[in-house]
Amino acid sequence: MKPLFISVLSVLFFGFCSALSAQQNTFNAGMKLGVAGTQISGDGFAGFRKAGLVGGVFVSRQFNERWGGLMEIQYVRKGSFDPPDPENGKFDQYKIDLQYVEIPLMATFELSQFHWEAGLSIGYLFAHRQEDEFGPIRDENISRLIEMRDLDFSLNIGLNFQASERLYLNVRYNHSVYPIANTPQWVTGYVGFFGGSYNQTLQFSLGYHILGRNHFYQTSDRQKSF
Repeated sequence: MKPLFISVLSVLFFGFCSALSAQQNTFNAGMKLGVAGTQISGDGFAGFRKAGLVGGVFVSRQFNERWGGLMEIQYVRKGSFDPPDPENGKFDQYKIDLQYVEIPLMATFELSQFHWEAGLSIGYLFAHRQEDEFGPIRDENISRLIEMRDLDFSLNIGLNFQASERLYLNVRYNHSVYPIANTPQWVTGYVGFFGGSYNQTLQFSLGYHILGRNHFYQTSDRQKSF
């Protein structure tokens, strides 16, 4: 699975580079960087308490005045965190740290100064770490190590705020379609999953157009209404 994903990623990356060099008048391209609040539904830990980094590159194209398309290659850190609460007598903790290379494919729609987006993404899990109050859980304690799947298929919905002709703020919600763990059951005495295991992330990032610009700012009438 890993060689196949790397091959697909390489093809997309070179396609991205080709878009930069040969289609500058057709495609927009740039980069984005931000943070994500994450959780795993079904793990028994409520709340977006696990913070992670998100960043990557994008290429987009406007099909008409309203509709467009977007592809990204990004790094995103997901997982969940159950923190200690010494004031209430809780000293244990548990953290699941998942690092993905993710490829979102999005449709975009412009309405007033807002730029809506929705689509699908596929992520490859290239690093995985679990730890409790005593430190990392390693292979020798395999009974507590939850096995995660290599691929994560997700749905995305988001909103862009056009700050300038090149800069924008992106807010995106991401939810897994399939369980991310191979063992989606609860086992008494340690963390497990009950009713499935699904990544959920709230991403907040700044995007910058290196080539092209925000379509909203290409029409003077829209500039006046912003």
